[in-house]
Amino acid sequence: MSDRVFTWSSRLLAGAAVAALSAGAALAADAPVDLEGVIVTAVRAPTPLADLPAPVSVITAGDIADRQAVSYPEVLERLPGVDFFGGPRVQGEMPSIRGATGRQIVAVIDGARQNASPGLSSPLFLEPFFLSRAEVLKGVSSAVYGGGGIGGALTFTTLDAGNLLSEGDQLGADLRAESQSANEGRRLLARAYGRQGAFDGFLGLTTGDWGPIRQGGGTTLRPGDGQAVSLLAKAGWQATDHLRAELSHLYYDMEDFQPNNPQADASFPYFQNNWATQRQTVLNLSGADSDGQKTLDLSVYVTRLETGADPNLKVTPVLTSTSTLTDTLGFSGADSWRFSTGPLGHRVTVGADGYRDQIESRTDGLPGTVSPDGKQTSLGGFLRDEITLTPWLSLTPAVRYDHFETELKSGASPTTSDDRMSPSLAVTVKPISGAMVYLSRGSGFRAPAVNELYQSLSTPTAFANFRPNPALKPEISEEWDAGARWSGDAPLSLGRLTLQGDYYKADVENLITVVVVGFYTNPVLGRRPIQQYQNVSKAEREGFELQAGLSQGAFSGQLAYSQIRVRDKLTGANLFAPPDKWTLSLAYAFSPSVDLRWSSMWVEAQDYDSTLLRRRPAYETHDLFVTWAPQGRTWRLDAGVTNLFDKRYAAYKQSTAYPNVYEQGRNFRLGVSRHF
Repeated sequence: MSDRVFTWSSRLLAGAAVAALSAGAALAADAPVDLEGVIVTAVRAPTPLADLPAPVSVITAGDIADRQAVSYPEVLERLPGVDFFGGPRVQGEMPSIRGATGRQIVAVIDGARQNASPGLSSPLFLEPFFLSRAEVLKGVSSAVYGGGGIGGALTFTTLDAGNLLSEGDQLGADLRAESQSANEGRRLLARAYGRQGAFDGFLGLTTGDWGPIRQGGGTTLRPGDGQAVSLLAKAGWQATDHLRAELSHLYYDMEDFQPNNPQADASFPYFQNNWATQRQTVLNLSGADSDGQKTLDLSVYVTRLETGADPNLKVTPVLTSTSTLTDTLGFSGADSWRFSTGPLGHRVTVGADGYRDQIESRTDGLPGTVSPDGKQTSLGGFLRDEITLTPWLSLTPAVRYDHFETELKSGASPTTSDDRMSPSLAVTVKPISGAMVYLSRGSGFRAPAVNELYQSLSTPTAFANFRPNPALKPEISEEWDAGARWSGDAPLSLGRLTLQGDYYKADVENLITVVVVGFYTNPVLGRRPIQQYQNVSKAEREGFELQAGLSQGAFSGQLAYSQIRVRDKLTGANLFAPPDKWTLSLAYAFSPSVDLRWSSMWVEAQDYDSTLLRRRPAYETHDLFVTWAPQGRTWRLDAGVTNLFDKRYAAYKQSTAYPNVYEQGRNFRLGVSRHF
């Protein structure tokens, strides 16, 4: 069968599903999709999605529950322009936005940046049962969260008591048990919440374990023997009608006996007990205007992510203990207010942020041999003014300043520093009711991380060796974005229709990427690469995303497509870029108690990357979920199956070109929950 993604079987299957669900939905009343009702905070000020001159995707707690998600990547990877790579292990999952990865993406939880760069291990561990919403801001507009986000920003907001308690309720709790077949995983989840007067609190706890992973086609990814526990605690004080203070602590701890490269397949022979511990404490102060919209948002935070592996003395060669620690102390604040100057309306947002990362690595208790101890300090601020010229025309100029300093603890290399002023401008036009068109031009700036500058390894038994590059320069991205949105009644009385399209083109100066600079011989794996972070002096990132949504009564559906190409402008080489992707989601409520959901993802062949080892054939996956939540009862039953047809595929690996681990195969899921 051809590797082309649109096989006749998948076309017929998707067509049949659409026809069946649409036929049933025709009997029900309309349930409009209202973009005006979706408020996003991705630009640091609450804005209706329909008015935002930037590409933003939103995931809610309801979306997470309907997907029966056991990890945040499986929800986000269905969004256009968002991908995850690194294989099916928890520690290997790595996010990508429009082809940007690692520190090219800003990740934020409750206002706290997640700055870890542990190489082949995930930079972020997060329990979806604790999430209220996630927003993905694509492109250099993410600079409002601080320097570094030339590709985009992942912003997560966790639950509090107000999200879960109904009007008049003071106490509540939820219990849930889950199991899945592909890795024999089991999870127990609990959360309790309440409020008394001006005070409220939330406490959540989850625990789970898993074994070897069944891959598509029936093979098993061994070894695998893991467990994880996660905790979220919050205390809030509503000081006045417009001012709230909140203190929260988030904790995640996991361990798994697996290869010390979590992205490797079963042929990789070096097994250790790998672990990761993430801690985060945030003190937040927020203020709202007379309409209840948040205007002030100030956070002070401490985050700490430590990953490592315990020694394995039973193998030859002996595997010693390793660990990498990223300790971050930071703050982030923004305030906005509205006023008029003559006929012009203004909403001005002013913000500042800063952090200090301290990185430590250890090998057998001694200073690490791969990434030396170091520190990076950042300080920046921005000013943004949304100017309403007429009811149908607005202009949004903005400017951001960033300053970075990076240094080694040993002082072996001189401190590097840089700063940059990054302006942007957006024009928004509303030509007709329900429609919006925007055009924007913006700049982004990212200084190299400590590991990119100084990572060094020369060990014959390692999966790969590395060479330092202290001459690495900052990345600078100049980007054009254009987009349009429309929401209204569909033709032929088919329901409520939403359409959206976004195009972008970025010229990136000194794009940081991994380059193979030589080879060595591993006694078990054979010929292996020597890698180094280098600058591509002039690169181009170009692509587009299309989305359509239809809602009619009990039926809803979304279809999305994304495409990206990244090129070296001097050599014409095709650089790392995720393959073209289609996603389809369908939902139908057979009754007030029973929901059925179908999800498909078609990924086209990545057969144009100039690094041949990164190329991948096309694949498609399909998922089915059903929920039974009887009215008047406090329990809910979820069942589902992911990768329904047991497709055997390896996802595109981007800059980590050489692992080729196959993803999880057919997986049956069952979940039972009770609300108190």
